[in-house]
Amino acid sequence: MFNTNTAKTNDKMYVTDIVGENIGDLLITGIQYNCFSIDEVPIEGTTGNYVCVFNFTVKPMETWVSNDIVRKISQISFKIIDTSISVHVSVNIFEGADNSNFIDNCPILNNAQYLTLVKRASLSVGNKLSFTLALNWRIQGWGGNDGEDDKYASIVGFRFANSALSLESFAVVVDNDEGVFVPERKDFLDLSNVMYNLTSRRCYWSGNFVEFEVSIVGETYQIVSDSLIMLYTLNGGTDIYEVNLSTVQIYNYDALLNWTE
Repeated sequence: MFNTNTAKTNDKMYVTDIVGENIGDLLITGIQYNCFSIDEVPIEGTTGNYVCVFNFTVKPMETWVSNDIVRKISQISFKIIDTSISVHVSVNIFEGADNSNFIDNCPILNNAQYLTLVKRASLSVGNKLSFTLALNWRIQGWGGNDGEDDKYASIVGFRFANSALSLESFAVVVDNDEGVFVPERKDFLDLSNVMYNLTSRRCYWSGNFVEFEVSIVGETYQIVSDSLIMLYTLNGGTDIYEVNLSTVQIYNYDALLNWTE
């Protein structure tokens, strides 16, 4: 992810090199897949901060063998127009350790697009940053048929895939009671013992905005990126399912500007 200040130059970005540990038998390529404006703060006379997001593919080479190690990426280098830039990152690659579905392939959600949530901030350890995400429930995913049955799913926990961020709070914004609009309230989940029921009687009628706060774990970086994963059960069962809700990216814009001076 990088800010170019203009939408017209984002197609000139590409990854040139990746540095890490235990990645010699992997082919890792980065391709630009989305560019968007994140705010309207004027920067050097430009009224849009255009951020470009990369997707990465990881493929095993012929020399690859399965073993119980964590493969780590510590630096990504890319080129924007005629400028080469190296970014220090912390990304872990696990072999078959993540059982979560992406949001557009989750039985209990109707969301059609996986989102990247981006925020510009000072990357200080302990600072809390807030984000908002819309979740559209699909009651058929937990066996619901209509707004009259008693089927439900339960949110039972959260985690970050790379442990680079810590979840400080999570609230479900509620504005209806079985289809009847009520004064908006926020249901804050107890993160030490998460148990929040998504009933067919309420979720048949609408989805929810959720608001959550995160903080950075450990060292500070110019860019921090991690994936928020929600754990849930169905109808009081003991099997736990996971869904990757979004990628959360935080970056220090001033530090990134200094690299190009």
